[in-house]
Amino acid sequence: MTTKEEKLNIILDCLKKKNFFLAKSILNQLLTSYPQDYLLENIFGVILSEEKNYTDAIFRFKKSIEINKNFADGYYNLASLLLKTNLNDEAIENFKKVINLKPEYFEAHYNLANIYSRNANFPEAEKHYKICLNIRPDSLEVLNNIGINLKKEGKFFESIEIFNKLLNLDKFYYLAYINLGMVYSDIGNFEEAIKYINKAIKIKPDYFEGYEKLGLVYFSFKKYSQTILFYKQAIKLNNDSCDAFTGLGNVYSELGNHDEAIMLHKKAIFINKNFYEAYLNLANTYLKSKKNYSEAVSVLKEVISLKKDYADAINLLAVCNIMIAEPILAAKYFEESLKIDSDTIDLYSNYIWNTGYIKNFNQKRYFELTNNLFRLIRKRFNHTINIPSLYKNEKKLKIGFVSGDFRNHPVGYFIEGILPFLKKNQEIEIFAYSNTSFEDDLTKRIKPFFSEWFVIDSIDDLALINKIKNYKIDILVDLSGHSFLNRLSVFLHKPAPIQVTWAGYLASTGLDKIDYIITDDYVESKIKDNQFVERTYKMPYVWCHFSSPQPNPIVKDNIPALINGYITFGSFNNSAKINLEVIKLWSKILNSIPNSKIFLKTNNFDDRNIRDIFLKKFFDNNVDSKRIILEGSSDRKILLEKYNSVDIALDPFPYNGGTTSFEASWMCVPILTLAGDSFLSKCGESININLDMKEWIAKDKDEYLKKAVRFSSNLEELNFIKKKLQYQKKVSKIFDSETFAFDLVTAFKNMSKNL
Repeated sequence: MTTKEEKLNIILDCLKKKNFFLAKSILNQLLTSYPQDYLLENIFGVILSEEKNYTDAIFRFKKSIEINKNFADGYYNLASLLLKTNLNDEAIENFKKVINLKPEYFEAHYNLANIYSRNANFPEAEKHYKICLNIRPDSLEVLNNIGINLKKEGKFFESIEIFNKLLNLDKFYYLAYINLGMVYSDIGNFEEAIKYINKAIKIKPDYFEGYEKLGLVYFSFKKYSQTILFYKQAIKLNNDSCDAFTGLGNVYSELGNHDEAIMLHKKAIFINKNFYEAYLNLANTYLKSKKNYSEAVSVLKEVISLKKDYADAINLLAVCNIMIAEPILAAKYFEESLKIDSDTIDLYSNYIWNTGYIKNFNQKRYFELTNNLFRLIRKRFNHTINIPSLYKNEKKLKIGFVSGDFRNHPVGYFIEGILPFLKKNQEIEIFAYSNTSFEDDLTKRIKPFFSEWFVIDSIDDLALINKIKNYKIDILVDLSGHSFLNRLSVFLHKPAPIQVTWAGYLASTGLDKIDYIITDDYVESKIKDNQFVERTYKMPYVWCHFSSPQPNPIVKDNIPALINGYITFGSFNNSAKINLEVIKLWSKILNSIPNSKIFLKTNNFDDRNIRDIFLKKFFDNNVDSKRIILEGSSDRKILLEKYNSVDIALDPFPYNGGTTSFEASWMCVPILTLAGDSFLSKCGESININLDMKEWIAKDKDEYLKKAVRFSSNLEELNFIKKKLQYQKKVSKIFDSETFAFDLVTAFKNMSKNL
């Protein structure tokens, strides 16, 4: 007769040979004889886990610790399997139980530390890694993970110190070289990043992850041809490299080859359906292709169903809702993301941008979001910066303009006309800090007007701060606010004695280190209190200026309705501004004016899916699609000349048109605007007052509707308004580059006196 010990030895032998069927058969026999044997239940759980029958394995591990509540290995096996099946909270709970039973259980501390690090709970991660080191002082793996944890926390120089310490212990520990390389990549030191990763590959030439990291570094520095080579080398070494396939997909997406990119991301998902990053990259590629919005949303929902706490995917789903003018739903997703991960800078930036589309967004919550954003940025900066005094010994005020938008972009259109006059002015000297290496025709036209032109997209904050201080910049001007490619992280450390935000973002930055926001009397009148942390500086006429377009488009003499026989309303605003409340009001206008049409033109309408979503919203408000003209992107001259097809421009709310209202005015199309109670909901009012068009400002939605109907009823009068705007274009201060430049210099001088 076979003893229990002999049967256990047979089971262990079966496990080695992967003969799980026989092992389970013998275990069932033993459990019949020993139903309360916790070790047998634990072994059964191990076998089921090897078979990937995780549900039954978890049941067996739980049964094992029910029998023996002091069985530390049972809790550990259960926790490890829960972790494997993404049940992180339960895993943490059971790893803690292991530690309560055995305080020096190395593997439990190590796994807990890794979970905390992944979840961005860096202090807890550090605590458990240090306990691991106390248990095993010579563990290179723990030191390596401590370095990674510090890197994630933004403590780059401490991280470098740890990796160097590790290499002093073992100069052939190739993972330390890889991680050192990635730290240097994060701080913008391309040469050092490449040097260290290549050292790792020299030690381990078949290390495909090394080539993946090289690809990632070259990609981050926009060296795409080399990126492709390294990702392909990684795939050659390992044809199942998900990171390499999706990384290669990201390169092709940047290069505009979206079909190839989509195929590569799908390949990564096929290899590993739980490789969540590939879903996110696939969704981003669908959005970039401008023809697959619905597929992007579908992919995001799929990955969220697989990983319910995937904050990055929920964040991108929020962005998708911004695109279709669903800002409240977007805010719901952002709040959900923040509950999962409150330490991601991009999440806060996206949410802050979305708040502008929400009527009466809570101002207290807005400043909570900006404060949290700047807290995170500050946390990642390990240097002390002394705030300089005004450089009064200099003959001229040195003005630095910081933007990623010195190109065909609203910021470019606002500043192009004033730059020649700023350059001529003997009281100031101007410098450009461009947060992109991209250049177009507008960039080339404006560069000569600056004393110096610095490309700063690959310069880290400390280096940029030092550059600004070395040039003794008196006034640093932010032209981005919370928009894409901003460098508010630099303004946070006050490298110039006076800091100003202007033109790129029509709300407070929430940053008290910025001294002024440039406004005017009209955008500040009757607005809600406490909207700005900055002091406001009111320009004498208008908060911004619009430059004469290059090349200048043809403006037709008469309104199109005289030929068409019907009124065409128009809005060329970003689709995110055309919310349901706006659509309901515009639909009432269309339904009140027989045969009238509306012409909507914006880049997002390149995507058929998005066009269909907006057509349905109008249809739900009884407007037939035949009365709606939707157009996507076009070059600027064509876009401007499309205004010749519009009789009346309708301004959205609460986020008014900015650039589009200037453009409509330049093309002599009157704008009907609804006055709000914030900067971004009053810029249409300011533009109309400066054009002597006060009658075209509505105080509420009822008046907006009545004015639209009345202005449409008399074509002769409407044509006269177009002629009036042709005259106003010549005399209005919003198009007067010389006057605005003079007023801006005066503003800078006054700010310097008030320091």
